[in-house]
Amino acid sequence: MVTVWSVLMLASAVVALTLATGLTVAAWGGRRDGLRTWALALALQALACGLLGWRAQWPVLWVTVGGGMLASGALACVLAAIARQQEQPMPWGAVVPPPLLLGLVLLPWHADLGLAAALAGTVLAGQCAWVLWNLLERRFALPERGTVLVATGLGGLMATHTALAVAGLAGLPDPQSLLTDPMVLIPGVLFALASWLVATVGFVLLHSHQGRRRSQVLAALDETTGIANRRSIIAALDRDVARAIRTRLPMAVLMLEPDLLGEDTGGARQDGESLLCSMVELVQNRIRSQDIVGRYGACELLLVLPDTSAQGAARLAEQLCDAARDLPPLPGGTPALTLSVGVFGGRLEPGDSWDQLIHAADQALEQARQYGGNRVHTTATLGRMAHAGMMTSSHATFPTSLH
Repeated sequence: MVTVWSVLMLASAVVALTLATGLTVAAWGGRRDGLRTWALALALQALACGLLGWRAQWPVLWVTVGGGMLASGALACVLAAIARQQEQPMPWGAVVPPPLLLGLVLLPWHADLGLAAALAGTVLAGQCAWVLWNLLERRFALPERGTVLVATGLGGLMATHTALAVAGLAGLPDPQSLLTDPMVLIPGVLFALASWLVATVGFVLLHSHQGRRRSQVLAALDETTGIANRRSIIAALDRDVARAIRTRLPMAVLMLEPDLLGEDTGGARQDGESLLCSMVELVQNRIRSQDIVGRYGACELLLVLPDTSAQGAARLAEQLCDAARDLPPLPGGTPALTLSVGVFGGRLEPGDSWDQLIHAADQALEQARQYGGNRVHTTATLGRMAHAGMMTSSHATFPTSLH
């Protein structure tokens, strides 16, 4: 006999299974960022609804214990999906035990519908609260709309399961009416289904935002080294130039290039990528958190140093050259890495631009190469400063006008 309960639960199962299929297709072949785990949660919920909808066809033990464990497993997968989406460690202690615990608790009381409803509702409401707390704990790391929708859906599910637990404990109305009375049944099932839909839409928004953010990060990084690429380092330099002009604080830029590019070095061949990665490691171990390094050319690094004088920039350049010379030599005794570095530093004036700083540092780098490489060349010359000179030395001196 087809009842209102059967129709509603089977319809809920179809909706949940359709959503699970759609999310699985959308996530196919992609990153493991929680979308497939959320799809698994929907699939488990669909199985729970289908089992409860066809309860007359199955033993009471299967329906009560199996349905409860499947519903609990769905909420456990929701927690796992949120953790995976935020690239957090998988909380196995909160994922695996609840379904097993609920199954063990329901096993001796499966024939008592009221008590079974109370036990299942309590455990499921507790899981919803735990997932909601984990979500809100990370609220500042999550976009607002997606977080609000997921939290709203979880709150709705928690309210539904709490009402189930209260009705089962109080016996109000008669426990059997949980499955037969349309005034109780229809609002409860529809509210639970709507809560799942709202939470799923919110999670899709979280997933979409995370994908856009990841794409933006990847678009700003160099694939070989993981540092800023040419476009993003120029954008950072442009921003810091504007700030230096506004605050009247000095800033500096360094242009670095390896001297042994692709040369045969005593039986070991140094390719450009390995030299570049060695340079990046040297730089990243010696710069401050506010300094920015990026790949400007094939084997050129651009280092932006806010609030840094020419002397400070030159000292850093010398330290980088010394560190390169101290690297273990290649077979045959050839140095593993030597650097040529061009430095510009000083205070900027209104009208100065990022391309002037790059041109000045690049000209200084060219001078260092012309003097044989393995040295630092410093300049105070921008296009507006034609009267200033340039100085060359493996340990350069500086005019007293620079600070």
